[in-house]
Formats: sequence, structure tokens, C-alpha cells
Amino acid sequence: MYLGLSDIDIEGDWRWVDGSAMTYQNFGPTQPNDHDSFAPDGDPGADCASMKKSVWMDVHCGRNKTFFCEIIDAYP
Repeated sequence: MYLGLSDIDIEGDWRWVDGSAMTYQNFGPTQPNDHDSFAPDGDPGADCASMKKSVWMDVHCGRNKTFFCEIIDAYP
């Protein structure tokens, strides 16, 4: 599942899709490692955060993954 978090602009600078900095992380013990051996285009770079079994890992942004959306209440 994609988390809406990536370091695609600057390696190691993880940002949410709204541009805010990551203030909490739950990467697995060897993650992020900037490597995805199952990348769809042969580029092993991994710049998007994904969650599997409750821990995060970095994966290639072109992989087909489920995702979730944040809904902002416009009428608080």
C-alpha cells in the first residue's frame, strides 16, 4: 500500500504528497535502502514509501500498489 510519502525530489528527504516533511517513520530494519529488485522498468531505485505487514519500506514508484486517500473536512 502506497503511503503518499517519497524522497523522489531529494534522496533521503522524505516528504508527504502535500510537501510537508516526515515527522514520524516506521521503516523496517533494513529500510529505506533505495533498492527495488522488482521494479517494473528495470530501474532499481526506490523512492516511494509503501507499507507491508505494518512496517514501511521504499519501493519503485511505478509498481502497482493499493493506496489510501486523505479526506480533509472542509466544514470543521
